[in-house]
Formats: sequence, C-alpha cells, structure tokens
Amino acid sequence: SMLYMPGIYAQDMDYSQHYNNPTYYNPAYVGLTMGLKTRLNYRKQWTGLSGDYHTYNFSADMAERSLPGAGGIGIIANQSLAGSGVLKTTIFGIIPSVRIPISSQSIVQLGAMASWVNQQLNWDNLVFSDQLDPRWGNISPTNFDGPAHEKVSYPDFAIGGIFQFETLTDLQGNIGFAVNHITSPNQSFFNIDAKLPQRLVYHMDFVIDIG
Repeated sequence: SMLYMPGIYAQDMDYSQHYNNPTYYNPAYVGLTMGLKTRLNYRKQWTGLSGDYHTYNFSADMAERSLPGAGGIGIIANQSLAGSGVLKTTIFGIIPSVRIPISSQSIVQLGAMASWVNQQLNWDNLVFSDQLDPRWGNISPTNFDGPAHEKVSYPDFAIGGIFQFETLTDLQGNIGFAVNHITSPNQSFFNIDAKLPQRLVYHMDFVIDIG
C-alpha cells in the first residue's frame, strides 16, 4: 500500500501506521467494509526531548446497507499535546458516507467529515530570549506581548472518495483521494490571518489472493 500527502505546509497530526487510522486520512473509508470497527491509536514522538509530542486518536464506524445509497456513519476524536503541554489541539468529528455501485465488482464511496477544533496555548510555559541571563539562566520576566486569545475554536471540513474494485484474477484494490481543511480555517491566537492550508491525500492499496 502507498500513502502520499503532497504539499503539506501545516503541522497536522500524523501517524506512523496510517493504514490503522484510515478514516482520519480519508473519510470515504467509513463503512467501506461490513461490521462495526473501532480503533485507538497513540503516538509519542521525539522521546529524547523534554517537550515531546503525544498524540491520541479514537475512531469508530459502521456500515449501513439497508438504506439506498448509504455507506456508513462514523465518529472521530483526536488530541495532540506539543511542547510539554504548551499547545493542545482537540478535534471531534462526525463522518457520513454514501455508496455508489458501478458494477457487480466495483463501487465508488464518498465520505465527508464535519469536525470542531479547539486549540489551547499555554503562554506561561514558553521561554523567550529576554528572560535568559548568561549566568543564571531563566530569571527575568518577558517583555513579549501575550496572545489575544489563549483558546481558539473553529469548524473544519474534509471530503474524500474511494474507488474499490475486484477482478476475476483474485485482485482487489482501493484507489482514493481526500481534501482536508477545505475552507482553510484561521487558527491564529493573535488576531492575524493564519489560515490552515488544505491537506491533500491520495492512496492506493492492492490485495492479491494466492490461496
């Protein structure tokens, strides 16, 4: 399988095993296979630093085939702690999907995620250059102005699609594409324009049955 995210300029949460967190990268994965799926992910990055990153993720989705065109419904929650709790980002989202049959051996599934993002900045945990004394270290108060807001919240949206197929030669595959942060929301703590750039994801995976 392959996952490629071109042109990433934002510091979004990322996971080493993207295939174990598919709905985070592409909402079209919701309800793609039958049954109820729940996932819990945790990542600790740069463990040698005192201000390392801790990232948590929970997601659940289930397929729905009783309604015409329904794919499934899912939920997702993420939290990231960066720099010894200096920056905390929390995300809650809901993800519906629709299913479009193409043939007896192929379908297209489309998904969308609507989420609410809350970011909190702990300004008191930051250390600035004017606080540092060459001999005694961090002993002085800072003259840097604090943020206009220590908390910001905004809605965020993503869409995605997957083409799933299988052939008579026991080959199965998924080809998908997703756009995250469609509206490029402003995430500034300082009343300036700091838009979150769109994140593009496309992926392919194939399974060959040799049994």
